[in-house]
Amino acid sequence: MRHGEHHYFVLHTTDLAATSRYFSELLGWEVVDGEIRNVANFGAITESHERSWWVHVDDCDAAAAKVVELGGEVRQITDERSGRNAVCLDDQGNPFHMGTLITEFQDHPHPPPLPEGELGYATFSVGDTGRAVDFYGALFGWEFTPPGEAGVREEYRHCTNGALPFGFRSDGDDSPHLYFRITDVEAARARVVELGGSAPAVDVSESGRSLINGRDPVGVRFDLWEPAPGY
Repeated sequence: MRHGEHHYFVLHTTDLAATSRYFSELLGWEVVDGEIRNVANFGAITESHERSWWVHVDDCDAAAAKVVELGGEVRQITDERSGRNAVCLDDQGNPFHMGTLITEFQDHPHPPPLPEGELGYATFSVGDTGRAVDFYGALFGWEFTPPGEAGVREEYRHCTNGALPFGFRSDGDDSPHLYFRITDVEAARARVVELGGSAPAVDVSESGRSLINGRDPVGVRFDLWEPAPGY
């Protein structure tokens, strides 16, 4: 696993059993004690941690020093089962997580991608996208398109060298938005409601059709994405 590569995401819920059951039926996730076992990008559903994601770094302590050097803040460094982990804020106060995975976790075999339910894209609300590009580019080695080149909005910046496709946006109340791949957004929307969740209108863009800000019966927010050909 390379420095700067995403390796884990978390969805927060107030009812672990209900949310686990919902996404198992909706997207085919196999959830065991909160851990999502059958997706290529590791993930979890939890009652004890806010929505977030983790980035692998070669040296957690050196990366933490770099965070401070770049104007950010390191809230906590702990030794976990998976390795050394740091909870941080960037220079705009946005939270993020990073850590140095032990060899066992770096070499952990990822399952084959699911036909539906895999994490396909993510967007992060960062405030000033230019500042975020400078901060995270220096910290993780991420590279980004120029403003507006991704074709979404003028200030949007798409990462061009991440193992998982993602981008930075200047607006949005919740972050990150995690887009799970599906093959038919209208069928998925009907299934979302059938299982007791809620689904707003479908958004159509160059990259495909997306169900934005869906909710499970507990209120967990999620996004579904039917990619256009070539995405």
